[in-house]
Amino acid sequence: MKKTKMYLILIMILLVSMVSTACMWTEEGYVNTAVKYMEQKYGETFVDAYMWTENSVIMSPIKNKRMQVYAEYRDFNGNGKKEWGDNYLYYLHMDEMYSDAKEVADSVYENSKIYIHINGITNNFKLNTDILELYKRGTFTTYIYTDKDIEHKEEDALKIKQGMYDKQMYGIVDIYYLRKEDFEKMSEDKIDEVSMKGAYNAETNLYMRNREQEIKWRYGDFNEDLE
Repeated sequence: MKKTKMYLILIMILLVSMVSTACMWTEEGYVNTAVKYMEQKYGETFVDAYMWTENSVIMSPIKNKRMQVYAEYRDFNGNGKKEWGDNYLYYLHMDEMYSDAKEVADSVYENSKIYIHINGITNNFKLNTDILELYKRGTFTTYIYTDKDIEHKEEDALKIKQGMYDKQMYGIVDIYYLRKEDFEKMSEDKIDEVSMKGAYNAETNLYMRNREQEIKWRYGDFNEDLE
């Protein structure tokens, strides 16, 4: 009886080991396929690839290892057909995106800082896709920070919204009015900190696809100072 139990336990251990190994190789194959897809599409080398979620692989272009881009294999169009998609094209156009967004902000605020984050992955952009197609897709958020007084914030927000419409940048826009001392400290790595600590005079989200959106404001409580 004891021998039978030991035999069964050994079989279970062996099966678990085999399943774990199979999963490991499945994950490795998925990551390698994602890298191959990216390298064939963009003609570049990608490194430091790893699984992020069940479908997502994060990797970096070798020419800029600080940049992290995503690739996914899934049904993007709801037709049951799985395809590879990614968000790298947005990063290739980031300088243009920043320039257009900064031009809009500078037309409203004397002092502003701009950061753009990519929110989504798409499968229908080619390497030669025009930047306006990326703008219209709208899978990005533009963060605008200013040290301007909030007295004319409603008028300012409407001007920002119109300016982004004129550029056809149909993403989300987050506007933050900061204290001057916090504006000087502001950098991209403090985006979450500003929100979590309530370190702003006023803040609003503009959803560019909703032209009839009622602009609502939140006011910070400054429960902690920015570091």
